[in-house]
Amino acid sequence: MRPANIVYGLIVSSFSDAGLRGVEEKLPYLRQLGVTMIWLSPIFEHPPGDFGYAMTDYTRVDPEHGSNDDVSRLVQAAHREGLRVVLDFAPNHTSDQHPMYREVTSNARGSVFGDHYARDIAGAYTHYSNWTDLINLNYDNPAVQELVVEAMRYWVTQHDIDGYRMDAAWGIRQRTPQFWPECLQQLRASKPDLFLLAEASTLDPYYHRVGFDSAYDWTNHLGTWAWGHAFSDTKGPANDLRYHLERSTANGDVFRFLNNNDTGPRFITRHGSELTRVATALLLTLPGTPCLYMGDEVGLEFMPYRDRGPLTWSTDPDLFDFHRRLIALRTRHRLDTGPLTLVGNDRRDDCLSYRRPGADGGAVVCVFNFGPDAEVSVAVGSGLNCDAVDVWSGDVARVDHGAARVALPRNDFAILVLAR
Repeated sequence: MRPANIVYGLIVSSFSDAGLRGVEEKLPYLRQLGVTMIWLSPIFEHPPGDFGYAMTDYTRVDPEHGSNDDVSRLVQAAHREGLRVVLDFAPNHTSDQHPMYREVTSNARGSVFGDHYARDIAGAYTHYSNWTDLINLNYDNPAVQELVVEAMRYWVTQHDIDGYRMDAAWGIRQRTPQFWPECLQQLRASKPDLFLLAEASTLDPYYHRVGFDSAYDWTNHLGTWAWGHAFSDTKGPANDLRYHLERSTANGDVFRFLNNNDTGPRFITRHGSELTRVATALLLTLPGTPCLYMGDEVGLEFMPYRDRGPLTWSTDPDLFDFHRRLIALRTRHRLDTGPLTLVGNDRRDDCLSYRRPGADGGAVVCVFNFGPDAEVSVAVGSGLNCDAVDVWSGDVARVDHGAARVALPRNDFAILVLAR
């Protein structure tokens, strides 16, 4: 059985000054942290100065990161460490500097690639969102479908990569929804256990139905993080989080995060260390696929699209150990599997509580206090009379008639394992 997916996203050029080989050197560090999968920011050829989503060649690594052979070296080394490697792939569009599009724009008599790009009703080529340098591909053209699928298959069959984050998967779904089920089927024919992540909202059942393993914890509005305003709410996040958790678990595995490449200032920058810790505990006790982003484990503060080049890493061994312990608890108690059941407590406006199935048929109840210091009464199970051990603090709470009383300071949490 493969370990649960715990993703660590990183920007290759910021993670190390040695590109892909630098990532390879830090694999023991990532294994010690306890993550199981590395998501690399785009590594393919792109115009100078671009972050990487303006791809000019889907099958060649940009020299700033290394070479194609370095991908193979990294993947092989990662597999030896028990880690999987996922690439960030942008199939929705190419750069306007891609050889195909340059040929289109330079050939006044018509180009063989003229139908490779999407057009609006006026016949003009369309671009991705507000980025005029990212030209949308035309997936109604079978030649485009074949070109992109073969590029994806290349990294799977020739370099043994373990999956893809599909950038702007929603864009292709809007224009040509029949592409994704056919594409994913072909990819899995090459490697059945690929991890395939859609940059799209998990609230749309389409993505899980057509074969994606996971989709983003977004609202119905594209690109809007479900928890985006919860922690800034002056009334506290408990009710907002409860609302989003009730909605997000219906359609399949949810890709959850506090930070990624698109969230701007880091969570710790916006909300401070104390709230970051309790939010991280929430992230790592929920069902779905949690993602830590580069430096979360040591409180690194930066802006992904602004702060380019190798970052100066902070060293916060306490925060690193905090993340390592939570990941180990998630693994030990199998919190990656099974449903989420929200349970009541007597401080509903301040506290969030939920029950998860634990290892070996047991149960785990997680309690988060975002309000003042309080003793919280939590409904852990009808009629239960037993002890509950907080496996985080080591404290023991007595459960009487199905309710546990837990003393929690502000911005603190308990992970209660019910005695059987």
